[in-house]
Amino acid sequence: ADADLMILIDCPERDAADSLLGGAAGRLFDRMLAAIGRSRADVHLASLCAARPAAGRLPRDMDARLAEIARHHVGLAAPKRLLVMGDAASRAILSANVIEARGRLHPFNHKADTQSQVVASFHPRMLLERPVLKAEAWRDLQMLMGGSK
Repeated sequence: ADADLMILIDCPERDAADSLLGGAAGRLFDRMLAAIGRSRADVHLASLCAARPAAGRLPRDMDARLAEIARHHVGLAAPKRLLVMGDAASRAILSANVIEARGRLHPFNHKADTQSQVVASFHPRMLLERPVLKAEAWRDLQMLMGGSK
């Protein structure tokens, strides 16, 4: 609950019965965390949707409500840094797709005078589908851990 890094994704994977980011995407996610000296034990991992929708994607008509809940969740957690992974999470927090939001730190204001630094990056699911994006994701992780580059 008091983690300095929060990571927001869209929804659980198909093969993740009891945790977020299971299966192949989860294994890649764990390697990404290890590359920046982190693990699931010291980050706050959350998703926009508690269960995977039958269609596999979040319904666009639910975007506004899920975004409102996600922003409230981030405000309660008040992390120093927030990594939004994938288009749905990026739209919820930054009102922009990952491609539009990547490459810079975004401020997220909460709790009067405190602020989180937000970085948008690709979801591990996308990195498995398009491995060429892994270099871009690595740059995102470096920016996340570097603070205000």
